[in-house]
Amino acid sequence: MRTFRKWVNRDKGFENIPGVNVGDKFRHGAKMRVVGLHGDYNKGIDWLKDTKGNIIAKSIIDSHRYKNKRIYADLLIYTREGGNLDVSKQGEKDQEAKDENLALMNCFPSTPVRVIRYYEIGRESWYIYEGLYTIADYKQQKGGRGFHEFKFLMIRIPSQPKLKLPKVVMPR
Repeated sequence: MRTFRKWVNRDKGFENIPGVNVGDKFRHGAKMRVVGLHGDYNKGIDWLKDTKGNIIAKSIIDSHRYKNKRIYADLLIYTREGGNLDVSKQGEKDQEAKDENLALMNCFPSTPVRVIRYYEIGRESWYIYEGLYTIADYKQQKGGRGFHEFKFLMIRIPSQPKLKLPKVVMPR
């Protein structure tokens, strides 16, 4: 699709994507890449460089590989990136303030980030676009296994359409 120039919105940063609405479902991560919602579905944080050369997060995927917590429908504590033994073959270690973590830190307090979450609904799995969130706070603290993790408190921007999540949702 890239060869035939069918990818769209590849350089879109800190806003909604034209034609993609809150609640839209994607069966495969590749479809999100084609429409420009999230560039690399194998990474939880997609980012770009701003005009000053700083890396800024444009979207995240909560795939349930890390211990993220949904507090309320519009509030998410996002734990990322690196140092998770369940995800990395390099072994567990302290997460660092670089790369994707730094991209999220650089969004604090006002740059919006697109949030996509992975759900298993019955026997099918979907990525659902939940809209734009801002980072209200972040900190580094010791996790359950004794290593430092970054936690980002993300709040959904209230002016968006109401989020209608499926009634039967089973995260893996």
